[in-house]
Amino acid sequence: MLKIPVAHTDEKGRLQPLVEHLNQTATLAKDFASPFGSAEWAYLTGLWHDLGKYSEKFQKKLLEDPTIQVDHSTAGAQYAMSLFETRAPYAGLVLAWLIAGHHAGLADYSRTDGGRASLQERLQKKIEPCNDIPKKILKAPTDLPRPPISDGTLWLRMLFSALVDADFLDSERFFDPRRGELRGGYPDIETLLKRFSAHMQKLLSEASDTPVNRERRKIYETCVAKADAKPGIYTLCVPTGGGKTLSTMAFALHHAIIHEKQRIIYVIPYTSIIEQNAAVYKEIFGDAVIEHHSQFDTDDTDERYSRSKLAAENWDAPIIVTTTVQFFESLFANRPSRCRKLHNIAQSVVVIDEVQTLPPHLLDPILRKIETLEKEYGVTFVLSTATQPDFHGFDLPEFSLKGLPIDGEIVDDPVALARRFRRTEIQWRHEAPISIGTLAQELASQPESLLCVVNTRDRARDLYEAMENDGENTKLHHLSANMCGKHRFGVIEKIKRELAEGERVKVVSTNLIEAGVDLDFPRLYRELAGLESIAQAAGRCNREGRLPRPGLASVFTLDLPTPRYLSAPINALHAILPDLDDPLTPEAFRRYFAALYREYGERLDGKKIVELESRTMKWPFAKIAERFRMIEDGYTQSVVIPLDKTAEKAIALLQLPDAPYRTALRRLQRYSVNLPKTAVAKLLESGDLKEIVEGVIVLENMALYRKDIGFDERLAGMLDAESAIF
Repeated sequence: MLKIPVAHTDEKGRLQPLVEHLNQTATLAKDFASPFGSAEWAYLTGLWHDLGKYSEKFQKKLLEDPTIQVDHSTAGAQYAMSLFETRAPYAGLVLAWLIAGHHAGLADYSRTDGGRASLQERLQKKIEPCNDIPKKILKAPTDLPRPPISDGTLWLRMLFSALVDADFLDSERFFDPRRGELRGGYPDIETLLKRFSAHMQKLLSEASDTPVNRERRKIYETCVAKADAKPGIYTLCVPTGGGKTLSTMAFALHHAIIHEKQRIIYVIPYTSIIEQNAAVYKEIFGDAVIEHHSQFDTDDTDERYSRSKLAAENWDAPIIVTTTVQFFESLFANRPSRCRKLHNIAQSVVVIDEVQTLPPHLLDPILRKIETLEKEYGVTFVLSTATQPDFHGFDLPEFSLKGLPIDGEIVDDPVALARRFRRTEIQWRHEAPISIGTLAQELASQPESLLCVVNTRDRARDLYEAMENDGENTKLHHLSANMCGKHRFGVIEKIKRELAEGERVKVVSTNLIEAGVDLDFPRLYRELAGLESIAQAAGRCNREGRLPRPGLASVFTLDLPTPRYLSAPINALHAILPDLDDPLTPEAFRRYFAALYREYGERLDGKKIVELESRTMKWPFAKIAERFRMIEDGYTQSVVIPLDKTAEKAIALLQLPDAPYRTALRRLQRYSVNLPKTAVAKLLESGDLKEIVEGVIVLENMALYRKDIGFDERLAGMLDAESAIF
């Protein structure tokens, strides 16, 4: 055994002393956990996480034979359990869980919850003896402060985050100091507020004096004025077109300074809105804004030294723009890479945009996490949307929704505001179903530009094709998820140009156009769906208030089966519609969502996440992470469409021997379409698809992909109505 045991070695033969790595990791972890009052706990996890490296076998692996297999994580876990076994068993278990999982992830407590190695098994495992551990390392406090927590699983994940981020950063400083030097160094919130205020002053001074712009100014000024409210959970009920992107940032920046919050996290459901909002913020704040989503592609050719990529790993930047999937799945995750950022959520301002899109089957566990983050981790939430849900909770015989303690609404009178922003009237025609052919004839007869939104991909395709003979003076377009993102973006930009040039434009789309797509039509048709979908579609009608009269939005029903996923929303709408005077008011949305959530009942925790997290100190972390999926990925598979030269180059890049795999994959995100796995298997067999590298499937037969509608499932004989939703 060496006199100075080593934690790491590099290619140049440099050595990092083990005691140095343990102390530095412990100090970093302590700093990371301080904002949520758990510094002492995190310090011990850092101090003991690599005790197994004191074994002779590990040192031999490090210095002589890298092929040796040795577990270095279990020793610290077993030491923590033995040390606290009599005086504080729960403390030993917490520390053991964190230390044992700092590479493999937080394990299930018991093997009965899954096929992976459980914590119980790790604690009973025979390990290599560890010698010559300094007494200062082994020394522990006689007692650890037990933090006032209500959610043990979230607290463990937060501590886990502090440990794995500290371990990674200290190791990075040794192996690759250049990467470490790129981290941090961002402007503080005060500096960002000065930039923002200057931008807004210029924007407001140049805005034309219209009724809509006057209302936007009032909303902005109200958000600034209300920012001194105590930290809590707030709603922001602003109609579509009310300038939420900038007004929520105004509230967040001022609130962060007043209450000493560390960062602002903007959570958005769709990547299309993320890219749009992030572009607005980057124009103001520059590289202080970090995008974290699947389609973000750094311009840095060497990903190791991309500052934005490094900050996305642990959210160490003042402004983060991310997806609801990334944010909430991380709160229920167990893997180090997903959990690493969590400690940086503490003491922040989190804006959840389009909050009505939170998935109902996970709503109960999501709301519980929001409440815990606010109460115990100093997070202020802004729940922002034009169609504000009712999150107050309810009790049914078979299920109770805990709900959220809302501290207030930011705008003064959302009912009056909605009335002033009213630019569209709803025409209810849903009681007499019509055929696609009849609908196509009516749309063709309309003399003005229009948007028609239907509920499934196949309906959008069939309606579009039924309208193809509308006349040469009409620009007709189709939008659905059968088109890859790059294709859709190009069509949307073309629609914007044609509308701006005064062309007569008719668009048939699925609901993907209802959020984050800034289009303005004088006439709207919307197939019957939930009230929030109807309201979002109505936001594309007379959006800027340019018409001398309100825009008209006709709600219709097709003589086709109702998609299963729409049964609950439509039932909730039918329940309130007879007594509904005005469907586009905050009160209507409150009543609708109250009915909707009661309709779902126990399905608001469809994966039984709350039940799993209620097991005191016997949590199945891996099972919870596996179950908590905001987007189910078991049915479909992503297929890359080689639409242009950029896609072709990225595909070629993937097949190189030393391919920059993640860079190429991100570039191809914009070129992917999700297809049923059963169909993908058949198309691979027929040669229409090809798996170029493991897990990456490319369309070989471009005859299956049309320039107007994208992937044509009829040519492949594949999609049914239930799968063709978006």
